[in-house]
Amino acid sequence: MPSKVFIAIEKSMSGFRASKDWLILLLGAIATCDFKLKPMLIYHSGNPRAFKHHAKLTLPMLYQWNNKAWMIAYLFTAWFTEYFKSTGETYCSEKKIPFKILQFIGNMPSHPRADGDVVFMPTNIIFILQPMDQGVILNFKSYYLRSIVCKAKADIDND
Repeated sequence: MPSKVFIAIEKSMSGFRASKDWLILLLGAIATCDFKLKPMLIYHSGNPRAFKHHAKLTLPMLYQWNNKAWMIAYLFTAWFTEYFKSTGETYCSEKKIPFKILQFIGNMPSHPRADGDVVFMPTNIIFILQPMDQGVILNFKSYYLRSIVCKAKADIDND
């Protein structure tokens, strides 16, 4: 829950402690906006309780985990080679266009260093050109927050 939302029931519970749980969500899309990549969720548990009755392969996202819920080089490389490239090839073949990808990647330790398909650009240019920073992430967060608050309100009302 967001820290600025006041929920009377939670505040009045004895022993209440705000959750410090966190996760990483990787979002991506094709620049023409006619194809969105599945988000990749990175969490600290391999089998979270929330997925108890769901198969991870049927989720509308790719699920990965490590102990600290961080994006690490192995996870990014696996996502890039196993999902991004194959999805891009399929998309290009369906549209009958040549398979050429320009991917903007920031200079982070989790990103691959020696891959011929990736060209790192200067950091000051990356932030100007990043399509996900041009409103996609902000819109995702606002829709997600609205959904969570509506579900919490419905649960409180149904109590």
